[in-house]
Amino acid sequence: MRIAVASNGLDVADNFSTCQNFNFFDTSAYEIVDTRNIPADELTCDERVALLDHLDTDALVCGCVRADTKNELSRRSVAVASGFSGPAYTAAESYVNARAEELLADTPQEDDE
Repeated sequence: MRIAVASNGLDVADNFSTCQNFNFFDTSAYEIVDTRNIPADELTCDERVALLDHLDTDALVCGCVRADTKNELSRRSVAVASGFSGPAYTAAESYVNARAEELLADTPQEDDE
């Protein structure tokens, strides 16, 4: 899974449309295995969406995002998780852990008998 965190430096940006960069986190078995940073401060909102799509982003983590942008990202199969703040790495970790817990909760459990 590839997660993009809309950031200002190494912290989650308040708003997707004004973030300075994206911190990308690649995961394997619900562990962050690779990170990279891509500048976004000179991109329009549409260009930011296209960038996330082009880089095969599975999820966007951000402070907040407009409804029309969220809908466009969803149309492009990018999940959006808003309401985050603090360090980008911590936000990505929280998102990964929440997804792992959701998947575990949806997995049928075998009887112990």
